[in-house]
Amino acid sequence: MQITISQYQTINQIVKSNKDDLDKEIEAVAFLTRKSEDELLNLPLDKIRKTFAECGFSTPSQRLKRFIWVNGKLYKGCLDVTDLNTGQYIDLKNFAKQDFVSNLHNLLAVIYKPIWGKYEHGKVAEDMKSAKLNDVYGLVFFYSNLLEILNPTILMCSVLAKQDIEEVMKEIESSDL
Repeated sequence: MQITISQYQTINQIVKSNKDDLDKEIEAVAFLTRKSEDELLNLPLDKIRKTFAECGFSTPSQRLKRFIWVNGKLYKGCLDVTDLNTGQYIDLKNFAKQDFVSNLHNLLAVIYKPIWGKYEHGKVAEDMKSAKLNDVYGLVFFYSNLLEILNPTILMCSVLAKQDIEEVMKEIESSDL
């Protein structure tokens, strides 16, 4: 079984809960297998953990997938950060700054674009909830690391740009136009 983004987001909420680890595992397995928690509680512990592992809780692939199929649509991932425009970069930063996992589908909607048809963020984000975590993990990992690396550089560039703008404004104000 491959975990979708939507399932991963739900499981992340379960993991964040104040329950003990075994209760979290049981709730997650119940969610993924559509079995009741009572049903699972009657199983031996090793069977629950085996079922938990069979549900797709393995280390996702870090291979970058350029193309993915989601809901019968082909999407192309942006593998070159220089292909992102400023708005897309700002969207990535904003979605990542908020709850990263809860916004994963929105992040993916910035990174992956439909091959055919018009791009509409809301529709693409909704599709990305059905994307397989294993298909998108590599590119999400790449962008999350990239954002962490670029933040100080962008901040420095912003400060320098502001200083340049202030200098130009002073020159304009002091000129005899």
